[in-house]
Amino acid sequence: MSAIFINYRREDSEAYAGRIYDRLKVHFGSEKIFKDIEHIAPGDIFAEVIQEKLDTVKVALVLIGKDWLDTRDKNGQRRLDDPDDWVRLEIATLLSRNIRIIPIQVGGAVLPEIEELPEPIVALRKRSALEISGARFDDDIVKLIKVLEIKEGIKALPKPKKANSNAYILAGGLFAAVIAVVVVMRTFLDNPINQMTNGGDEFVHSDEGDNVTVNADIFHGNGDINVRDTDISTIKSEGITHEKYQYASKIQETETYAKLNQDQSPFRDCSVCPEMVKLEFEPFHMGSNTGNHNESPMRKVNLSGQFALSINEVTWSEWNLCVADGYCSQLSAEQSDSKKPVSGVSWKEANSYTRWLSYKTNYTYRLPSEVEWEFAARTDDDSSGLQHMIGNVWEWVADCGLPYEGEVQTTSPVKDPEGCVQRVLRGGSWKNNLMEVTASSRKIVPLTARASDYGFRVARSM
Repeated sequence: MSAIFINYRREDSEAYAGRIYDRLKVHFGSEKIFKDIEHIAPGDIFAEVIQEKLDTVKVALVLIGKDWLDTRDKNGQRRLDDPDDWVRLEIATLLSRNIRIIPIQVGGAVLPEIEELPEPIVALRKRSALEISGARFDDDIVKLIKVLEIKEGIKALPKPKKANSNAYILAGGLFAAVIAVVVVMRTFLDNPINQMTNGGDEFVHSDEGDNVTVNADIFHGNGDINVRDTDISTIKSEGITHEKYQYASKIQETETYAKLNQDQSPFRDCSVCPEMVKLEFEPFHMGSNTGNHNESPMRKVNLSGQFALSINEVTWSEWNLCVADGYCSQLSAEQSDSKKPVSGVSWKEANSYTRWLSYKTNYTYRLPSEVEWEFAARTDDDSSGLQHMIGNVWEWVADCGLPYEGEVQTTSPVKDPEGCVQRVLRGGSWKNNLMEVTASSRKIVPLTARASDYGFRVARSM
């Protein structure tokens, strides 16, 4: 029996409908909720299934977004004025059966006036409404759940029984026995010349003589490098960048390179999702003893398991799809379809985008941790397929802006104490000088901060 019926228009509020359904399903159980696209099997007759479900409904949620009232068909006619419009038909049927209706305002929508509604659904305007916004979604959905429980008597799922701890111990032992890590050692230069990439534009340091190729189109301004195909003799003769090269040469450190997951095929979880690549942890050294003070001390990180990271930073065109769904803020009208990295975004706004992807896919998308980000930045970019990890835009990560600890890190990769208001950006940007653009480079700023060179990429739990 479907006690809760969700009425919505796909063009107007599909994202909110899915998100609300997901939360109610967890609390009440999927069998108590009806959302047409989730519950109509291929070959079923849409009208018959809808009418059958309406016979068992106790309460209906009518989602009203900003375009609910004025969505039009291909002929320019308002959809609500069509007697055969299914949104209208469902509401009219619910009203005729005296079923309780709760109008749900989503995405900042306002309720229509009585005179704006067709006659069969005018009574909808007399119902008391609830508002659910993207910014307050968790709090708003709790209010809705309480209404459904207290006023409508819809019972929540029983809490699951506590699992047998012996089963976890056995599973943990088997898991530890299976995962035996093979540490692949090689010399690593913890410096910007060795690590800078930008989609094929890269700094390459060769140990054979003084041949250094510098392809640095992404640098400009502030007296920084802006040359292509420049060897070390030219750098020395120019003098400007010689000091930077000497700095980079002094900070050679032995580094454990992480072996990438063998299955490196890029993947997408949905048509609008960023392209992702899988990575597998192996022990490595994080930080630097020769960089800025907040990069030290260098310490061993010994984590296992897999995660996925987006190949590129989130672009303007990807961001604006989230804006259109009501999850993300409009940042720039001038960048409506750009493949450039989205910028001027705060830590909170970046997290809104990851929550949108989580809703879209039912997978856990999030910002990468500092450990994950630096692990990825120190991998072989040609093998992993990752692009622009260093020096394009500063990239937000999940962690709180805390000093590094000196001990070996083997616990959860995210450092996120309650109430933290300072967050971390990684990798440097096109605005920075060469010494600041490394795999260990980090900046600590307020989580509400924005700048023209602040962007992000997304991670996904595996």
